[in-house]
Amino acid sequence: MAGDRDPFDDLRIENPYTVLVAAADAVSASRPGARREYIAHLQAPRFVARIVACDEQGEPLASEQPCDIVRGVVYTSGDYVLCEIDWLDTIAPGEIVKWMEAAADAIDAM
Repeated sequence: MAGDRDPFDDLRIENPYTVLVAAADAVSASRPGARREYIAHLQAPRFVARIVACDEQGEPLASEQPCDIVRGVVYTSGDYVLCEIDWLDTIAPGEIVKWMEAAADAIDAM
């Protein structure tokens, strides 16, 4: 029966983080309300940032609320904003834009 199928049966494990990302995705999907998406950079400097979809004026979509686009580092890249960024490592002065651009390129490639 289709109802007895494990949702992870089709999961292709290509790197050690696949299972972690799949589990976080499942937890996020089970929450009531909007689903939140994040990007994690797992090599130094490590960080996690929330991906927030925006409208034509660059404002977060209503489905993305609540989100913090006022405090801390916020990086805008057209259709989305990277916000609520948690740095796990110290980052060199002047390097933030470089790493946010790399994160945005990774998102665009998906």
